[in-house]
Amino acid sequence: MVSARLGAAKFHFPVIGQMQQKLVSKVSLWYKARRQIRCSVSS
Repeated sequence: MVSARLGAAKFHFPVIGQMQQKLVSKVSLWYKARRQIRCSVSS
């Protein structure tokens, strides 16, 4: 049972990793844009 679960995790992990990477890049881009907007507004 443990080995079967491990196999399923190995199978699903690449997809989850890709989704996580996309999400992280989106969030970082949004955060950078927001920070730039805030800087331009304050100056």
